[in-house]
Amino acid sequence: MATRLSGGNPDQGQGVGREYTRIFDFVRSQVRTKWYAGAQKGAEATLRTHAGNDVDQAALLISLLRASGAPARFV
Repeated sequence: MATRLSGGNPDQGQGVGREYTRIFDFVRSQVRTKWYAGAQKGAEATLRTHAGNDVDQAALLISLLRASGAPARFV
């Protein structure tokens, strides 16, 4: 489940703004993949540590997209 990121606009610090492809590229290229089962860290910890598994990276991506105004959800 995607969590709401606290502290205002989380994507502003990363310089990605409302450019959705840059948000995707940030998560894809800057967040290291760690191997563990299930969601353990959530969006905030994944952003803070720049590491997480596929579920936590998806939660981060969805949270950043939502924060930038894009409708996003797990499917």
